[in-house]
Amino acid sequence: MLSRSGAEHLPGTPRSRRWPRSAGADGRAHAPVRRRPAATRAGRSRLAGGQRRPWQAVDRDREHPTACFPPHPAAPARGPGVGRGRTPRPRPGLHRRHARPGRTVSRSRQPFADGVARALADETKLLRLAGAYDPFDRGLRDAWETIIVTGRRCGEILQLRLECLGRYGGLPMLWHDQTKVGNYDQALRIPERVDQLLEARQRKTLTLFEARNNRPPTAEERTRMALFPTNIRNRDGRRPLSYKWFHKGFKLWIDELDIGRWVPHQARHSLATSLLRAGATLTHVRRYLGHVSERMAEHYINT
Repeated sequence: MLSRSGAEHLPGTPRSRRWPRSAGADGRAHAPVRRRPAATRAGRSRLAGGQRRPWQAVDRDREHPTACFPPHPAAPARGPGVGRGRTPRPRPGLHRRHARPGRTVSRSRQPFADGVARALADETKLLRLAGAYDPFDRGLRDAWETIIVTGRRCGEILQLRLECLGRYGGLPMLWHDQTKVGNYDQALRIPERVDQLLEARQRKTLTLFEARNNRPPTAEERTRMALFPTNIRNRDGRRPLSYKWFHKGFKLWIDELDIGRWVPHQARHSLATSLLRAGATLTHVRRYLGHVSERMAEHYINT
């Protein structure tokens, strides 16, 4: 059986193989020209007769079909030649700045009010925090008191190592890591009361290790142990308590006190404000809190 070009082919061969090439005016074989349907010639945006699909709109800048979505409320007004010439699509959900019309959301934390600060440092209420929300004595109260006095971040206190205490010139020092800003093995002067509190926590942690392993930890194990170890899959005592666990107990305690909505990080803001009112300069506050710039320290100041 012969094809148009005179070549033989087998029955059942696809059409593209029956007439692989067509002869032009010059006698040479050329590839057949395939035209797309009319609906796809204009970028798949126009139907036959120049009509456009009803769910598509045309960008005036670049004649590009874009979906008919309203512009994002946080996006700037578009003009000729702005961006790629497309109307930005809104992200799923509401933007945090426009969750409530007419209200500006601020991320800066406020220090504790005077009445709230006294309530959070009251001995009776601290006993309630340890007894009701830390029945296994994992160190919820000790961590909170250390945060109040030192102004460290919650994660920096919870991740303290067992051997984080020391003396320099007879003064108690706390060695910790400020992983957020990349400062490691930082020494901080602490009061004697906090030093005694953390020493008691060290003894409790060592007793817990001996009860689990029937032996005291070696010198190498002591360097890797956490001061506030968790009781979940932590036989060697290296894993510290999680911030989720700490925040859960703290929040329940705050709700019981009925003093409003407060978070542990606001203790850091309170200490920075107290230092500034006591006469410390912004540079001193920045160095004490471990900030990399004075602009970061300004967010913690509220006079």
